[in-house]
Amino acid sequence: MHKLTLIGLFLLNYVIGFSQNLDPITIAALTEEAKECDSIGQRAISRLGGYYYGLGNKTKLRHYTQREITCAEANQDQQDIIRAYYHLLLYHQSFSGKDSVSTVAQFMLTSLESDTSFFAGSYKAKALFQIGSNYYFDYNDYTKAYRYYQKAKDLALSVGDMNQYGAIVRAIVQLYTYDKKCTKALQIADEALAKIKIGGRNQVAERNLVDLKYQRAQALINLPVANVEDKASAYQAYKNRIHFFQKRNSVLPIVNTMTSLLKDFDDILPLDTLLDYGERALSIVNFNTPNLYRYHGKNLIKIGKYKEAQKLLDIAIEEAKENIEWYGPMADIYSEMAIAHLRLGENKAAEAKFNLYKTYADSAKYEEQKNAVETIETRYQLNQKNLENTNLKKEAKRIEARTKLLGIIGALLLLLLGLSLYFYNIQRKNTKKLSKLNETKNKLFTILAHDLKGPSLIFNNLAKKLSHLITKKDTNRLLELAQHYEESGKKVSGTINRVLEWAISEKEAFANNPEALEILPIVKESMQDFEYEIKQKEIDVDVDIPQGQLITFDPNAFSIIHRNLVHNAIKYAPLKSVIKIRFNQQVKALEYIDNGIGISPNTIQKILNGIPVASRKGTQDETGTGIGLVTCVGLTTSNGSQLLFDNLPGGGTKVSLRFAA
Repeated sequence: MHKLTLIGLFLLNYVIGFSQNLDPITIAALTEEAKECDSIGQRAISRLGGYYYGLGNKTKLRHYTQREITCAEANQDQQDIIRAYYHLLLYHQSFSGKDSVSTVAQFMLTSLESDTSFFAGSYKAKALFQIGSNYYFDYNDYTKAYRYYQKAKDLALSVGDMNQYGAIVRAIVQLYTYDKKCTKALQIADEALAKIKIGGRNQVAERNLVDLKYQRAQALINLPVANVEDKASAYQAYKNRIHFFQKRNSVLPIVNTMTSLLKDFDDILPLDTLLDYGERALSIVNFNTPNLYRYHGKNLIKIGKYKEAQKLLDIAIEEAKENIEWYGPMADIYSEMAIAHLRLGENKAAEAKFNLYKTYADSAKYEEQKNAVETIETRYQLNQKNLENTNLKKEAKRIEARTKLLGIIGALLLLLLGLSLYFYNIQRKNTKKLSKLNETKNKLFTILAHDLKGPSLIFNNLAKKLSHLITKKDTNRLLELAQHYEESGKKVSGTINRVLEWAISEKEAFANNPEALEILPIVKESMQDFEYEIKQKEIDVDVDIPQGQLITFDPNAFSIIHRNLVHNAIKYAPLKSVIKIRFNQQVKALEYIDNGIGISPNTIQKILNGIPVASRKGTQDETGTGIGLVTCVGLTTSNGSQLLFDNLPGGGTKVSLRFAA
């Protein structure tokens, strides 16, 4: 039997929630009250949680359980906190299990460790009880389950919590019953019934009596020699439990009881009665109940409704697959499906279901169903005459083996091919890298040879020329020569910078060693390098950067980016114009603004994608390599920042170096 079904047989619901039938008006009122975390809201949350627990509504139960914990902790009421965590424990026991149950239970025990009050004793007993249930349901460890159940029972008796005592005894009786110790289960049940009666009657005690009699009835009908009178007495206990929970509109225990009734009384109740119980259970079910579909489907087969039975059995299979440890029930479901297919003359389908049946029966060592296995095998053999003969089957197996072998060989070949392609791609990439390195080397030599040859020749006889002109006191020629050499020097410097920037842009990765930099001193110092170009164009540079403004950036990277952006601004700025360099505090960006010729969207897109573009001449025919901005984008990205380009209305460009926050 599935865990959720078993838990529904004995878990103690919320005291108020399970005992009252909440109508829509009451639910609406409680929902409104539950929005507050005062004492009224706390009670409303608890009632709604208990109500949805009884309906088996996992989503709603989870919501109100978490809400109850939140309110209890906000109010810092220790008892409310423990109650809320106990309700969370019940949620995990029903729908999660495993370690989640143990974690919450241990939290409760630790929180109440030094408390000797009735409340603490009662809730420690509840926590021990749930740990025992966890070992029973989730780990199938009956030894530890008995041990924790006994501790919980003794603690509940010692503090006089008879309601909790009754719940624990029900679990012990159930465990003995499923452990095939029915005589012991009956003995414990009878002793507990006497104590619960002596302990007084209230709503929880009434629930315990109904459930304990139900557990006793299950032990009674599982006796090896249960007679008709015993089964009649047990049947009455089942009916009483159904009636009890119908008055309280608690769906989960109703469906569980009806499902158990279909299984336990199929040999003494009329088929019409069993079918009626099955239909009633199906009409109210709202959670996974594979056993219900299984038993009702089996009864439908008995009256010849094979198609309807198949639909229910299909649902049972799908729901059972979502649960753990369902080998036995899965085998039973497949056996019934095989029978339904056989009755409809669907022999191949019957064979498939029969094979699945054997698989699950073997996995679970389903010894109790040996007679059913023999019956199904006999039916299956009677229909084998309609299937392929033995020779065809042997041939099919040979073909299958040959196909598997060819498949393995094909897979190996594909693996070898894949490895070959992998190493080929690696080699091709390495070849491309080497080719690119050679190309880079050649370009470097070409640029250096072309751009530095002329200026270097000019500098060769510099000393002789200067001495000659000084001797002659030819100041005019000296000024011309100085100006000429200044121009040549700047060309050499520019060439070297461009070559370095191009080399940096060709690297696969950019260095990034960020540190705290003060912007203003760096900007002021760099502006001296552009003094000649600025004077030539009579440009006014307006620097608006706060004193002490810091950024985190690689120093070399920032220097390259800044020099490139200033150089471009000067290069494309008209004569007697203004270049602004300012720090925008709002977006944390250093902005370079000119009123030059602007930059096209297509060029911006290429630069941002790392594609070098042909450099346009400046306003005085200045030239460039077209790789400076591409290098800037790469260096900016490697420092976790952004480079943005905007064309300004009326002409000009704003380039923003936006730093990481």
